[in-house]
Amino acid sequence: MTGANFTICGKPAGPVTARIGGMITLRSIKQCDIQAITCWPAYRDGYAQMDYALRENGWLAEFSRTGGTWCYLAEANQESIGFSILSTTGSKEAELRIAVHPARTGQGFGQEIMSATMNLAFSQLDFDLVHLIVRKNNFPAIGLYKKLGFKTLGECTLMIQGQLIEFFKMDIRKPEFQNQTTSGDE
Repeated sequence: MTGANFTICGKPAGPVTARIGGMITLRSIKQCDIQAITCWPAYRDGYAQMDYALRENGWLAEFSRTGGTWCYLAEANQESIGFSILSTTGSKEAELRIAVHPARTGQGFGQEIMSATMNLAFSQLDFDLVHLIVRKNNFPAIGLYKKLGFKTLGECTLMIQGQLIEFFKMDIRKPEFQNQTTSGDE
């Protein structure tokens, strides 16, 4: 897993964050975490379309072969509740992906994971821009990203598991995130 921020269980990980907002902790993901994530139960209902992201050849397998990648496990009360990925895509910019444990969707963990990961991206990793894509029919995620300050830039269509899927492209710049964070504290 060259160039990616992964470790084998029991060995020291890369950067580790402290508890974020009292609710979750982010830490560098380990190989045993990846194996456990592939065994999470399937997403249901409106989230079923994203289940592939968790599986053996999903996001973590894809990004583990990519240099300039940081992967974090999100934990609450020592339980895995999701993960996030930041992957360098250009000078001082990264793509962000998150997944919430199927049993934890709709409980606010997505917002906590996003906020904590973006804080890492802009403060510790010193990125200036974070971007993502989101399925056009993933209304909860689109609402969350807009709430966090992401702006819609355009659209794209990608082949996912043999199907053409339509996405929105969204991004946020460091000053916009900092302003959003500061104004949220007032």
